[in-house]
Amino acid sequence: MLSSLKDLYGRIFINHAKTPLPTPESRRKKAPIAKGITPLEPEDISWVVSEIINESGHGHFNKQFLLPVTHDNLRKQIFTTIDKGYFDLEGERINAAIFGKYINGKIVGFMWVQQTTQLEYEIAMMGVDRQYRRQGIATEFMSKVLEDIVPVTGKSVAKISLYTTSQNMLTLVRSVGFKKAKNQPEKQRTLLVRTV
Repeated sequence: MLSSLKDLYGRIFINHAKTPLPTPESRRKKAPIAKGITPLEPEDISWVVSEIINESGHGHFNKQFLLPVTHDNLRKQIFTTIDKGYFDLEGERINAAIFGKYINGKIVGFMWVQQTTQLEYEIAMMGVDRQYRRQGIATEFMSKVLEDIVPVTGKSVAKISLYTTSQNMLTLVRSVGFKKAKNQPEKQRTLLVRTV
C-alpha cells in the first residue's frame, strides 16, 4: 500500500516500504524547522557526546555510555546519522536524524529521533544544557516530533524511554499525550508511547 507521508524535514514523498529519512542534501539547505531548531551541525558532535556522557552519570541515559570503550562508536553513529540520515546497529540500518537547538549560534540542546518501523518513531535521546533548562526547549523538541516528524495516520506511534523517571520529563511527556506502555522493555527504564 502506498501512502504519502512527511519525512523529518517536512517534504512529502511516496512511502513504498520503510519511510526513509532525509538525504544529506536536503539537510544542508538548513531551513529552520522551528525557531532555533535545525539539523545538528557536524561541529557540534563533541558537545552532544559530552552531554550524553555527563547525563548518563546522572541516570538520564544508559550507563553504558560512561564506559570509554563506547565513545568512539557513539561518535560514529552520531556522525553517520548527520551525514547519511541513518546508522547501522548490529547489522540493521536505523533511519534517524539529530536536531540541535541553537541560541545565538550556540548549541544548547539536541534530540535524536530514530525510525524503528514504518510508522514508529522513537525519541532515542534528548538533552538540554543545564543552564538552559526550564525554558521550554524540551517542549519545542516534543512539539517538533509530534507536529512535523511522526506522520499523522491514526496508526503512527511516537515513543520515548526514560532511564530515570525525572518528574519534569515525565510531566512534559504526559502533558503532550504520552502514556506508559503496557509492555515495558526492562526495569531500568520506562517506555511511554503516543498514537498520532
